Amino acid sequence: MPALPTRHYAAELQRQLRGLLGHEQIVTQAYGRHLLIKRLDDEEPTVVARLTELGRNRYGAAFRSHSGRWEPLPGAGSLDDVTAVAIPGQNAALVALTFTLRNSGQKSLWVHGIQGKVLTSTGERTSDAVSAVDFDRYYQAFPALKENAQPALAPEDKLQPGQALKRTVIVSFPVALIDFKERRSVSVVIQPYDQPVPIVLSK
Repeated sequence: MPALPTRHYAAELQRQLRGLLGHEQIVTQAYGRHLLIKRLDDEEPTVVARLTELGRNRYGAAFRSHSGRWEPLPGAGSLDDVTAVAIPGQNAALVALTFTLRNSGQKSLWVHGIQGKVLTSTGERTSDAVSAVDFDRYYQAFPALKENAQPALAPEDKLQPGQALKRTVIVSFPVALIDFKERRSVSVVIQPYDQPVPIVLSK
C-alpha cells in the first residue's frame, strides 16, 4: 500500500484538479512514487497524466500520448507580475497577469483556452480571460493595468518547440479589490490543444 503522505497528496491533487476543471470526471491514485491522473470515461478510468516525485515537494509531469507513450508536459513558466484595479460600481477587480510561458516539448504548443483563478479566504473564483481585442479599451480606462504589461496571449497562439514568450492576460474576478490583495494565490490557467492537463502558473 502507498504511504500515507502519498495518499494525502493524491487526494489533494484530485480536489484541486476537480476545482480547476469544474467537474468531477477526474480521479487520482498513488502508485509508488507516482501520482496517476485518470479521466472517468463511460467504462474504465483512463490514465491521462502522471506526476513523478523528484524530491521533497518536487514533481515531474508527463502525459500519455495517443500512442500510449509517456511524454513530458510541454508547457512550463512563471507568473511574473500581477496588477489589479477596482471596477467602479461593482464588487469586482480587473487584473492583469503577466507571465513567461515556455514550450519544453518536442511539438508545437497551441493555446486553446485561457482562464484566471484566484483563491481568497471566501473561496475560489475562476474567470475566462478577456478578449485580446479589448486590451486597448481596458488600458485607456485603467492605465495602471498597462504597467509591466506584455502583448496579449490569445486562443490559437502557437509556441514552437523550445520557444519562450512573455505575455499578459486580463481577467475580471467577482471579488472586491481589498479581498484580491489579501488573496492566498492567483493563477493563469492555459489549456493547450491535445493535452489533458492545463498549464497552471501561480503566485
